[in-house]
Order: sequence, then C-alpha cells, then structure tokens
Amino acid sequence: MKFAKFKIILSFFCLSFLTCGFPIFIMQGVNYYHIDHASSGTLEVYFNLTRICAAFLIFTLFLKFGYRRPIGIAFLGVTLVAALQPIVDSIWTIRLFMLLVGIAYVTINVGCYSMVSLVTKNQAEHASFINTMEGLHMFASMLGMWLFSFFAKDGSNSWLNTFWIIAAVCAIMSALFLLHSIDHRPVDLKRPENILQVLQKLPKYLFTLRVAMAVFLLICYELIEVGMGSWLHNFNHEVLQLPEAISIQIGSFFVMSIAIGRLTGGLLFKYFKFYHVLLINYLLGFVLIAFALTLFKVGLGHNTTSIFNAPIVAFLLPALGLFIGPTYPTITSTLLSKIPAIDHSIIMSMLMIIVAIADSASTRLVGSLFGSSGGIYAVGISVLLPLGILFLLILPYGILNKNAPNINHQ
Repeated sequence: MKFAKFKIILSFFCLSFLTCGFPIFIMQGVNYYHIDHASSGTLEVYFNLTRICAAFLIFTLFLKFGYRRPIGIAFLGVTLVAALQPIVDSIWTIRLFMLLVGIAYVTINVGCYSMVSLVTKNQAEHASFINTMEGLHMFASMLGMWLFSFFAKDGSNSWLNTFWIIAAVCAIMSALFLLHSIDHRPVDLKRPENILQVLQKLPKYLFTLRVAMAVFLLICYELIEVGMGSWLHNFNHEVLQLPEAISIQIGSFFVMSIAIGRLTGGLLFKYFKFYHVLLINYLLGFVLIAFALTLFKVGLGHNTTSIFNAPIVAFLLPALGLFIGPTYPTITSTLLSKIPAIDHSIIMSMLMIIVAIADSASTRLVGSLFGSSGGIYAVGISVLLPLGILFLLILPYGILNKNAPNINHQ
C-alpha cells in the first residue's frame, strides 16, 4: 500500500515537468519566435487536442495493459521530442512537444487519479491524498519554472537548455516503468464488461445534477487557472515591463501558492466541510483580485532588476492560487468518491475531455482579450467572472454532494 502511494505521487510529481513550461512557451512564442498574441494563445490547443483524443482511448489501454506500460511509453515519447527541441529550435517542435505531452498528461493523470481510491479508505482520506498529490505536483511545477528562468536571457536561445533536463527526467521515469519489475497488480483493472458496456454506463453518471454541477465548477476553475496562469508571465513582461527571467520567477509564485493552497486544503478538509472552506476562499480571492486591479499600471516594474525590488503589486495575482488551489482536486475527489472505483478511469477520461476543451477556450479567450483590450482588462474578466460563479455555486454543490448516495463499494 505504501509503495503504491509513493508510485502515484512520484508519477504525478514528474508530470509537472512536462506542463510547467506552457506559460513560458506562450511568452516566448511572442518574444522569441515573434508570433502574435492570438497565435501564441493557440499553443495550448495542440496540447488539448491530443488530450481529448487520448481521453477517448486511454481507459481502454488501461483495461488491456494495466498502468505500467502505457505510462512508461508516454514518458519515452516525451523524452525523444524534448531532446529534439534544442536541436531544431522551431515553433513547430514546440507544437509537437505539446502534442506528445497531451498524450502523456492524460495517461498519467487518469492513471494516478484512478489508483487513489484503491489506496485510501474513505472520502476524507481520498480528498486529503489528492490535495497532497496535487500540491506536490504544483511545487514541482514551480521548480520547473525556476529552471526555465535560470536559463532564460532576453533574446537568447539559452532557455532551450531546459529541455535537456526535461528529457533526462522523462527518460528516468520511462526506464522505471518499462524496465523495473514493479508489482502493479494492486492497481490493475479487472472487470467483466467489455468496452462497449463500459461506455453505455456513462449516461448514468453524466445526466445527474451533481455531476453536471461538478463539471461546471471545474470549467470555471480552469478559466481562472489556465486563462490567467498561461498569460501571467506575459502580463508581467508586457504590462508591468519586468525582465523575462523575473517575469517567469514571479509567475512561478502562482504555482507555489496553488501548491500551498492544496496542501493546506488537504489538512483543513479533515476537520471542516470542504464547501465551507472553499466558500471563504473564493470570497477572499475575489476581494484580492478586485483590489489588485486598481493598483496595476503599465510599466510599473520597468526598473526591476530582481524579484527583491519588484513592485509588491506584482505578487498579488500569484497569491490568488492560495484561495483557488484546492478547487480541482477537491471537486474531482468528491465526484469520484461516490462512484464505484472500477469506473474511475472512464469518469476521469470524460473529465479530461471536458477540461481540455475548457482549457483551449480559456487560453484563446484571454489571448484575444490581451491583444485587443490589454492585459489588465483580460485578467479582470478571466478571473473575477468565473470566481464569482464559483462563490455562488459551491455551497449548493456541497449540500447536493453531501446528500448523494455513496455507491463506491469497490
């Protein structure tokens, strides 16, 4: 049991090295490859395109091969493309990297979330473990961003050296899963139904108010995390006029604050109802961003030489992660905890498809707003509107989830 938990956390920790560079890619798409804001905003579409396709198929691979081989092969594919990027140095290899990462992301994410119910005993432990897992994942993402910032120099191609580290990490993980003899039988999927029968069970879950509300809450959260998170580095660089390396470093604090929020949530949910905690979080987050927007001015940080003399207001947007961080793992956990464990992989695949569509839409929307109306307006719309919706709906969802029957007997 303990080794299975370690394996889940290690896989999820390393997953962060594959996705931590997306905001940097968007910024470098504009600054290094000289494409426009709207085109740069479509970079994540390549990632989300394969996420959607992989989500339709990945649970069938788990049914046939278990978790070890699909995850190992996914890491191997990313290893090869990551090693190619510094050699070719093209926006198209960035897009190819995003395509491969989309497959790997779904494989690892669905696999890890599906395994959690098999190593936890109840809903509170399930929510706590997932928040801890996601929190450590975000800390690793912050580490990855600081790696990019270490190599980043304005106008230089030195930032591409980070891909060698990503390739090395993925190669190690691939070898761990493909070559090392790990007993993964405790997380194998054994079920009597064929794939068609599994798919026929989806409407039973999808067409319920509880699941519909959970999906809508997740979409609102993605509008904030992906919409703002993907463009935060660019906001720091273009609006506040911070240097590229410092823009990345300050942007990484958004990831760190999400990690702290999730780890803190993992503790608080053991003692308080999740919807009460999140209700307070959303209110505080709304007030924080509304206040921050009144302070932003173009060029506010043009004299900044390090994060230590950066304007304090630059740290207010990243601080939002403290309040929204627990949302995704908590809503997902409450959704899965009352569904049979044997069906978790198909439910997570469904969520991957919906979230991927929301991610693409939010990144594109913020990119368009950024180019047409300016970064301050774009951040205000992409954060305050969905945050207000989360505040209004989290309490009704919590009560609905509390009264829902628990059918997870696996």
